[in-house]
Amino acid sequence: MSARRWAALFLALAAVLAGLSVWLLRPAEAGAAQVWLDGQQIAVLPLTEDTELLVELPGGGYNRIVVSSGCVAVAEADCPDGICVARGPVRGGAPVVCLPHRLVITFSGDALDSVAG
Repeated sequence: MSARRWAALFLALAAVLAGLSVWLLRPAEAGAAQVWLDGQQIAVLPLTEDTELLVELPGGGYNRIVVSSGCVAVAEADCPDGICVARGPVRGGAPVVCLPHRLVITFSGDALDSVAG
């Protein structure tokens, strides 16, 4: 084979491998948001359905969780710092936490969940 054919073959193989690696290493999206209150799971919200959940705390206080367009967000909360609201909509990855209310939103079906079991 000539040098040009070897170069073309090498470039074609490199392009296929690059495309394959991008496809295999793409981040997985979560399938559902699990809502935990004080260590107890209180709801599982599929990210494929737009929905809203109002979590009212036993001692007073609330968090309004909204699922829209595959993202979950704490849209409103009466906690003093509002960090959970400021986080905005997320599709997966690190949990959303409202520490004053002991509320945690985790994600199932993403890459971390499948590795951790």
